[in-house]
Amino acid sequence: HVKFPLLGLKFKNTSGLSLMQGPVTVFDGPSYAGDARLPDLQAAEDRLLSYAIDLGTEVELKPQQGGTRIVTCKIDKGIMIITEKERQGLTYHAVNRSRTDRTLLVEHPYRAEYKLTSEMKPAERSRDMYRFEVKLAADQSAEVPVTEERDIQQRVAITNLNSDQFRFYMQQQ
Repeated sequence: HVKFPLLGLKFKNTSGLSLMQGPVTVFDGPSYAGDARLPDLQAAEDRLLSYAIDLGTEVELKPQQGGTRIVTCKIDKGIMIITEKERQGLTYHAVNRSRTDRTLLVEHPYRAEYKLTSEMKPAERSRDMYRFEVKLAADQSAEVPVTEERDIQQRVAITNLNSDQFRFYMQQQ
């Protein structure tokens, strides 16, 4: 959900058998909590299941200032090889307005071409997601900054550059 996270649980198949997919009703003690759809599970496999929207917790995405900067410029056999570092980032701002503490799992897309450079390390990585775990006390807020970088290479034949273009590259830090 764009604004509200989903309530969920980690389900582990401890039956020793494969479980077939199907609907599951989730109870919190004696009270109905929601419905989930169980996927096909092998023995000892675990999955995250979401069963309801958590209206007591709100998450907002805030883009970080990014951009590119030239990190190296090398000339080899008449070809100028320029390597730029592109930086992208998001900050996940979460507010827990409920009366109970929450453990928030922030899922951020995994992109193979980018390297994760955040100080906060993910609790786990699935095939296509990083998962950051945050303890969120009642009536408190937290931020999860996620930054990624990638290198971009550009090759330019020096013979094709005019003096203004060459001057531009030489004036970069």
